[in-house]
Amino acid sequence: MPDGSLASPPADNPKRDGYRFDGWSEHDAMMDFRTPITRDITLKAKWTQVTDWALSPDHGPASGGTSITITPRSADSPSFSALEAHDGKLIGVTGDGRLFTWTSKAEMPVQMPSPQGEPGDVRFMTGIVGHDGFAALSRDHRIYTWSKGGDTPALLDADSTTYTSIAMASDQLIAVNQDGRIRTWTSMGKPTEKAISLPKQAPAITVAGNADRLLAMDSKGRIWTWKPDAIDTAQIQPVKVAHRIVQISATDHGFVLLDSTGQTSYLNNGQTQPELLFVPDHSAVAAISSDASQAALVDTKGLVWAWKPGEAPKRADDGSQQYVQAVSTGGGIAAISRQGGIFTWSLDGQGQPGKPDRLDTTAAPILASASLDGQPLNLSKTGSSWQAGMPARKPGQAAILITGRQDGQPFARSLAYTVDQPLARAAEPGSAFTVRFDTDGGNPIPRDQHVSSPYGRAKRPSPDPTREGFLFDGWFTGQVAYDFSRPVGKDLTLAAHWTPAGRNSTWSISPDKGSQLGREPATITPPDSASRGIRFSQISGSTYNGIFSSSFSLAVGSDGNAYAWGDNGSGQLGDGTGSGYRTTPVLVRMPDRKTYPDLPEDFTYVQVSAGASHSLALGSDGNAYAWGSNGNGRLGDGTTSGQSVPVRVKTPDRKTYPDLPKDFTYLQVSAGGFHSLAVGSDGNVYAWGYNGNGQLGDGTTTERHAPVRVKTPDRKTYPDLPADFTYLQVSAGGNHSLAVGSDGNVYAWGYNG
Repeated sequence: MPDGSLASPPADNPKRDGYRFDGWSEHDAMMDFRTPITRDITLKAKWTQVTDWALSPDHGPASGGTSITITPRSADSPSFSALEAHDGKLIGVTGDGRLFTWTSKAEMPVQMPSPQGEPGDVRFMTGIVGHDGFAALSRDHRIYTWSKGGDTPALLDADSTTYTSIAMASDQLIAVNQDGRIRTWTSMGKPTEKAISLPKQAPAITVAGNADRLLAMDSKGRIWTWKPDAIDTAQIQPVKVAHRIVQISATDHGFVLLDSTGQTSYLNNGQTQPELLFVPDHSAVAAISSDASQAALVDTKGLVWAWKPGEAPKRADDGSQQYVQAVSTGGGIAAISRQGGIFTWSLDGQGQPGKPDRLDTTAAPILASASLDGQPLNLSKTGSSWQAGMPARKPGQAAILITGRQDGQPFARSLAYTVDQPLARAAEPGSAFTVRFDTDGGNPIPRDQHVSSPYGRAKRPSPDPTREGFLFDGWFTGQVAYDFSRPVGKDLTLAAHWTPAGRNSTWSISPDKGSQLGREPATITPPDSASRGIRFSQISGSTYNGIFSSSFSLAVGSDGNAYAWGDNGSGQLGDGTGSGYRTTPVLVRMPDRKTYPDLPEDFTYVQVSAGASHSLALGSDGNAYAWGSNGNGRLGDGTTSGQSVPVRVKTPDRKTYPDLPKDFTYLQVSAGGFHSLAVGSDGNVYAWGYNGNGQLGDGTTTERHAPVRVKTPDRKTYPDLPADFTYLQVSAGGNHSLAVGSDGNVYAWGYNG
């Protein structure tokens, strides 16, 4: 496109399943299409993932008692790209081309309806406000006008003329057409005279004006001025400026100019040459806007300055946000943040700013009722979500009906809920559940897994899928990261979640080169504060052993890593250090490949368990790993040496247990106070560590530094014990142990005080 011309967003927004298009951005800031293009730029689509109403968890036992959380759909908080104000009225354009209008006293903007008689939704790129109404320029370069908020915009000209920019000058509408000529209309929408051209065949790009003077900027950044009653080119005069002008804005008695070096100046109506206007800290300015008597300036640091003729600019924000545009609203400021949100605040009599409030565009949804198959549920609200307790119900598919209001309208929605089969009486022997994987465009697509019931577990597919332009966050059911350590109790479809790879993760400067003379604005952009979409799929808090707990926590991420935080006095966080504490999660190290050369390349952690001062984890290779304090041999590696990184728990001794399967693996682990438990793939429980209270269940009180087999419940005591009895799950307490058997009973051993 020609140097100094205006870019236009595509008429149609791009689409992407599961996401809302927020607009076009450069360096993560929304693009303002009102500024001429003077260099090569790359605009990236900005997306927000959208979710519908959801249940968590979406299943529960037939006995009831499960507490479910009902989460509303993601709020429709659009990103704004342009903002204008006049006489207490404001108009904003979103990055996806919608128009919102409001007053400085309104609590919420109102979205303008799409013009009638137009096929589909009309998208806009700029909007302006004047004494008597509003005007907006559509992406197909046509002008629409309306008199007050709530009216439907109407096409100004029915002919084929198209325009590149618009402005208000007192009671007149001014526009620049595609040929670079300038046209004006009265407040009644009638054209004043024929379109006029700038001298020397200079194409106009943008215009501004007040009751006494009009101003135009051409494609080379030159400034031209004339009286409103001028009728031909001879009456238009040039204004001498030192540098290329990139933005112009009008007050009642003059014009604020911004040049390509970031320097601002002011041209009074009675002057022929502008006077320099300096921000106190000499920062370069990136955006300007004016109302009748005051200008709002935004510098390249994202700070806002307010200025009135005859005064020095004053800071007009509290520094809590970075902004890209700002407008004066009479007694305050409205501004667009780098993320596209609109914030408003007041200015006191001394010009001191108040605290900014984010301007919401939609009302929070209201959930009025919820029922399970017609049975009312008692709702309670916490934050933006609702909770309800589930009643008893026979196993199978169920529906939770929710009703309420969203976007000002009543709604009703049915959410699927599954009542699980009882754990020990699930499907018939030999049946299986199917686990499918939806990669959402990623490759490779994992094969379906057929998992035996009732205690089979899905395996995390390997390798992880990849998708151009995105980072893989893990496998999810709805918005919940899937826990691969859980037995599968029904057919499942696990969905891949993705984070756009284009998010800014480093500091950057733009442009990254310039003139040796300096005084050219540069934008330094910090890393994007938005986090990856990685979520925890399983968590564990440290065990209290009756005397103390080291107060630390473990979690498995949807990315397959283990994370830890809290006290690290014994190396229980597994990050290679053995002191201090961490107030935010740190990565647990992967097992050392030199020590374990058979470690799979795609190794991940599946489950974690935090003891009093040691940690256990189940790896995707079927081995158990441990780190932290190793008193009494609780790490199970055959030693009593503490470890600050994961070491492999020994496999049960095949000489002691000759029936141990060749393909033996661990299925679940649990860390206690000074001992550890694990369920083996052979259906036995294994234990190691302190045994002073018999908590290892091997019939002795001898501590063990490697796994020993827990005895099977005594068949003389329990004659109804099934011949094929196995253990399904374990939990290690401070000084005792618990297990669930395949007969549906719970078994316990160890301290019984």
